[in-house]
Amino acid sequence: MPSVNLIRPRINHLAFTVSRDALDEAGRERIVDFFSECFGFRESTPPEYRSNILTMSLGANEVSTHDPDNLYMVLIATDKPYRANPGNFGDHFGMTIGSRAEYDSLLTAAKAYVSKNREVELTDIDTIKDAEGTLDRFYLRFGTPLACEIQYFQPADDALAGC
Repeated sequence: MPSVNLIRPRINHLAFTVSRDALDEAGRERIVDFFSECFGFRESTPPEYRSNILTMSLGANEVSTHDPDNLYMVLIATDKPYRANPGNFGDHFGMTIGSRAEYDSLLTAAKAYVSKNREVELTDIDTIKDAEGTLDRFYLRFGTPLACEIQYFQPADDALAGC
């Protein structure tokens, strides 16, 4: 059995294939607007790849997409884009939010965006309580085949006693 000792590895990017027309100028603008307003991403596509790729970054380092504190998303135009089954327990990626205030502000931004663009899919909040604490989550999707699950976990008081 191999012995691997990873110290807090991080996912640094997500890549999805999308239809070619999703990345025309109007499509790019809509996707960047959504991810900028709801999550704080900024477009970072190198000019030489602009014809078939959209790259968006989230993090402080604008020089390197390989900074472990950055997250970037790549949409790749293709004739055969990926098809997913997004939604609760379907195909998705998840983001854990560090504070209740951040979670609430992201939910507020998502609701505001849905009010101006009905193509955005936003689920109701799902709350799961157990002995460890309370998990609040919702799913959000636009412009990608996978939904994004947004989570905030509040440990139970008893769970904090051992810290």
